[in-house]
Amino acid sequence: MLHTVEDPATLKQAIQVLVQLLLELQSEQYVYYILDEIHTQLCDQSSVRGFLPTFTFLGKLVDAVPSLPQSLASSHVPLLERLCSTLLYPDEGLKASVFYVWQRVWGAAGAAQSLPSPLRDRVCLLLLQTLAHACSTQLTINCLGFLKQHLKLGEVVSVLMNSPCEQIRSDVDQSLGQDREDQSSTQLSLERCPLPLILKKLLLSGDETLQVASAQCMAAILVHSPSQYCASFIQADVPEFLFERLSSGSECHSVYGIESLVRSLKEALRLTNVEVQRQGLLLLTEILERQPVGVRLFPSGPGFVAVAEAVLSGVSSHGATALLRVNHQSSPVQYKELEKLVEAIIARCTELPLPASSRCRVSLKGAEPSSQASRAGGFLLQALVCFHAACRLVEQCSSEPGLKENVFTAPSKQVQGQDPLESLCLLHCCDTVCIPTVTRHCEHAPSAQVLQHFFSILSYQFSLLPSLRPLFAAKLASSGFFRLALEHKAVLCAGNRNPALNAACCGFLQRLSVCLLSQPDPATSILPQDCEEIEAVFRSSLPSLCCRVCEWPSLLCESPGSQCDPAGPRATQYCLLTLLHLALQHGDRLLPDSTVFSCVVTLLCSVQVSIIPQDLSAVGSLPLVLRLLCLMQTSGSTENEMDGIHFKLLYHVSNLTGKLKASNTECLLPAFSYLYCCLRLSPPHCTDRAVSMLLCNTGLMDQLQATLNLSFSSSLAPSLSPTSALLCCSRLLLSSLITLQHTRSAKVHRSIRLNLGSTVQALVFGKRKTGSLLLASSLRLLQAFLDVDLESPVLCVIVGPGVGQRPLGDTDSSLYPLGSYGAHCLITALYGLLLQKQELLLSVSVNCLGSLLGFLHRRSPSTAQHVVCQPWSRFLLYSLLNSGESCVLHPATLTLLTLLLRYGSRVVVWEPDLCQVLEAVEKRGLKELGENTTQALRQLLTQLHCSIFHPPPTEESRLRANTLMESLNSLPPTANDNLPISILRVGEMSVCLSDFTVKTDGHIGSQL
Repeated sequence: MLHTVEDPATLKQAIQVLVQLLLELQSEQYVYYILDEIHTQLCDQSSVRGFLPTFTFLGKLVDAVPSLPQSLASSHVPLLERLCSTLLYPDEGLKASVFYVWQRVWGAAGAAQSLPSPLRDRVCLLLLQTLAHACSTQLTINCLGFLKQHLKLGEVVSVLMNSPCEQIRSDVDQSLGQDREDQSSTQLSLERCPLPLILKKLLLSGDETLQVASAQCMAAILVHSPSQYCASFIQADVPEFLFERLSSGSECHSVYGIESLVRSLKEALRLTNVEVQRQGLLLLTEILERQPVGVRLFPSGPGFVAVAEAVLSGVSSHGATALLRVNHQSSPVQYKELEKLVEAIIARCTELPLPASSRCRVSLKGAEPSSQASRAGGFLLQALVCFHAACRLVEQCSSEPGLKENVFTAPSKQVQGQDPLESLCLLHCCDTVCIPTVTRHCEHAPSAQVLQHFFSILSYQFSLLPSLRPLFAAKLASSGFFRLALEHKAVLCAGNRNPALNAACCGFLQRLSVCLLSQPDPATSILPQDCEEIEAVFRSSLPSLCCRVCEWPSLLCESPGSQCDPAGPRATQYCLLTLLHLALQHGDRLLPDSTVFSCVVTLLCSVQVSIIPQDLSAVGSLPLVLRLLCLMQTSGSTENEMDGIHFKLLYHVSNLTGKLKASNTECLLPAFSYLYCCLRLSPPHCTDRAVSMLLCNTGLMDQLQATLNLSFSSSLAPSLSPTSALLCCSRLLLSSLITLQHTRSAKVHRSIRLNLGSTVQALVFGKRKTGSLLLASSLRLLQAFLDVDLESPVLCVIVGPGVGQRPLGDTDSSLYPLGSYGAHCLITALYGLLLQKQELLLSVSVNCLGSLLGFLHRRSPSTAQHVVCQPWSRFLLYSLLNSGESCVLHPATLTLLTLLLRYGSRVVVWEPDLCQVLEAVEKRGLKELGENTTQALRQLLTQLHCSIFHPPPTEESRLRANTLMESLNSLPPTANDNLPISILRVGEMSVCLSDFTVKTDGHIGSQL
């Protein structure tokens, strides 16, 4: 009857009557009979066309009889198998009614477990296939209801989530063969439709009921095994669509990919629901972290800009860290957006509250920690992780040719030459926010994780910013970062704790030290091979160096003997010396000076003992020790009391210097520099002992002799080469010994031979090939020798050019051992050096000229006057006075005028020479003149009052000079005698500035 009725209303009424009749009969026998009859009809018919009323009736019957679902599952399995075959028929209404029956059967207690496994798996596959191609809402709803029943069993979920296409195809083909259906009408698309994609399709529908059911199914799947099934949903881009449905009020969307999530996240960030915002940012972070490296989410710039704006609005450091990966960058890289993102996250760190100190935490051990402080510490850590990721991203981008240009700056910046500090986003954030914030927090509660990322970030700056690397390194060193890294390393890494922090600290200290040692500044740089050796020492020694700085003296005073283990105690001592040297060089005294001096004395004694049977030139620690001593001597307060430790150091260094080979420039240079600084900086009452100690050391005098014998051909090397620097330093040391021996009448045990002729000839003929510093040092030596009238027990002089053996003529005899010819040669050389108008040579040349004229005046006044009256002197004066105001008012020019007037020269005239000087002084103003210029001007004006001019000056000119002298006398006096002696580092040598400045003490050219 059900097959013949066509009127839907009549059919519906007939089904209700049949069901009600069976219920009234209350007999299972009639129910089973109907089930068998349905099964028979399905087997006899070649097609299921027209069976929709039958299946509708069966569904109503299952609903009405509670025990029927269990009976079908246990006793009527063949009928259920036939029902599976009917799902291949294309009529969606028929399939909807069949799935309704299946849903009721599956929902019966224990029914799903009692079904045969092949039948259960077949139903799962047919459900997937039908749901993937369902068009009607009724079929889709019935399928989802059936699917929810499936998802309650873990083994069924596994079948649904791992259904290969081949299995679906084989099962469907088998069913088609059994039922002999028309292939043209039952052919379905058998392409694989994984369940996550099916659920995502439903999520995109405009039906809210289907969207909710889809989300419920996803949750039911993930409950069984999140780790196993999450990846499938993420790869299907399901999280984006879930969030789209969550935050959007629109009922119809056709969106795809990450753009939907970004757009929805930006909308949610305008709402007041913080939890929605938090979950959205967490979802974005999860997607960015799990996205495969080979798949780019943002192929174009606008997409990346949008997600950067979303993360920036939420200030999510986790999301930013995940976003700062190379595979997430668009082409070209959006540096401007990255800069905004990093700056926003780092700027938030300044608002974080400081954590409780360690002492407070101990006292409140029983109380709960502050959640606010805990969140602040977590954000700081994650912000540093984000900043670390940004540094790593920039380094990775710099290795790609297409991204290498302008990699460190935003495109909006205008780069002219070297980038200024403010235009470099990473360094600017690190310098202004990251460093002060982390140091402030770690003062209260040091965190190993925070410090690990912090020191790694600092290390990155050395490789990312080559142009500003020296400036950045010097700022860190002068700000106490050596102590900061060493102290935290000692506290947190001792006993093999926190190996990651230990590695980060070691890397930072190594990079900082190598940068300071290899920077282009000649005052602090060393040779490349030395830098490589020190770097190797750092690599081997720093990881095990986990002690406080206050414990270093005990390590420095150890005596490891003659062992040369690259990672042993001696290597650790070298490492400590280097760190002390670099820190002190930038004003950071890790240990008190007295402690360092005492430790270095002990170390020197240990080194001296251990190297006796060895080649002294092979000692790698001695140059470092000597450089540290020299730096300690010159960086401390000048003219300190020399106690026993200082004299012990002076004794040991002078002895070691005498034992070194003459070719060992690496050790001799810092040794000579240290001895020279000791003599120049020692207070007057200690000078006697110091100079006597050096002059009685015959080994040292022999070493000076060997150095002095080096040919002037060595000066062909660059002016700051080791050999040239050694020649400079030896001449300066010798000049100090000559001066101090004369004033202190010290006893000399070994004289040094000096070929005066060769020295003068080198100044005349070799000055163009000689470095300025070496020329200046040679002139300083001649000046000191001339001041003692070329008679000193320190030097044994070989006579000058053109001077024969005595008896000589009157002039040569009086000027012996220089001679008349030598004097004229030296005058010619000095005038030539003055004409070069180099700052250094101007001062030392006029000083030497004053000493030479004083020597000539004392020995042969007529010769001195003859020299200053030559036309060559007029030409020199004319050249200097017409070289601009700076040259006119230079102390050397003013002193030259004073010397010429003092020794009776007639080449100086009031007009225009002296008037030009007075006019330049009046134009500049006395208060704007330097101290040396003021003193030189005072000497010149004093000399004018006792000099005779032809023609004499006008009354106006004299009045101008007198007025200027009165103005000078009204200036506040300066205590030149009390000014400290200034020491300047030039490469590896130290020089006293007073040796290279114009003498303005009123004794120019006079004998000491």
